Amino acid sequence: MRLPALLLAAALACSSPTSAGLPGTPGPPEGRAVLFIGNSLTYANDLPAMFERIAGAAGTPVRVDEATGGNMAVIDHMVAGSRAIARMDEGGWTYVVLQQGPTPAGICRDTLVLAAMRAGPHIRNGGGRPVLWLPWARRGFPASLAVAGESATLAARAVGGVVAPVGIAWDEALEQDPSLPLYGGDGYHPAPAGTLLAALTIYDRLFGEDVREIPAGALARIPAGGLTEVQAARLAEAAHAASAGIPADPSTPAPADTTVVSPLGGGPC
Repeated sequence: MRLPALLLAAALACSSPTSAGLPGTPGPPEGRAVLFIGNSLTYANDLPAMFERIAGAAGTPVRVDEATGGNMAVIDHMVAGSRAIARMDEGGWTYVVLQQGPTPAGICRDTLVLAAMRAGPHIRNGGGRPVLWLPWARRGFPASLAVAGESATLAARAVGGVVAPVGIAWDEALEQDPSLPLYGGDGYHPAPAGTLLAALTIYDRLFGEDVREIPAGALARIPAGGLTEVQAARLAEAAHAASAGIPADPSTPAPADTTVVSPLGGGPC
């Protein structure tokens, strides 16, 4: 594992309370449903559909939907113009994944925590649990991974949510095989293989099912840029390592003090 991810995992272990059992709170085998809220990191390559295919390959079908928009931070989904609140209020979601970008300290982190706390009651009232997406670092800026991890973890703890360590999985995968085609042409958005890795990581973390047990042939048949079975197996290994490598997520919310504004940082979020 690369140093930034190792430091991040250590920070999470030291700074966050843990709880017994699996990382997430798995729903029943039948009736699983996941709502994805975010921006182009989610709708690029249709991550929800890829997540659904992974569940099918694992033999545990899941219902998915999304509320996404270009360049939207999570706080943008909490105001008019997004269908996110209406979708959350429909209920029936096992998990609701809140996806944001690098989220540096300052206004981006503050508003992510605030947005998670606003979304929390909508999610909980419908019987679900919030999930905070820990994003990968932009190519060439590895130090941002630890910062993004702190932001996602603070927001998750504020609402008793789950951290989905997608960025740690990317770091792990590229450490093992730098040739894996995870990044798109802009060095930030995911290529299809990157979306597959994100979906594998979220699936493993939320449902506590080791994605390494999904046949590599089945994963390789999921449209993800023509991966070989060996490459697909490496993605599954990285996803599981990231999921298993950070502490369990406490389900009891520890609301943050939203009256205090950070003096540092700006965007983009």
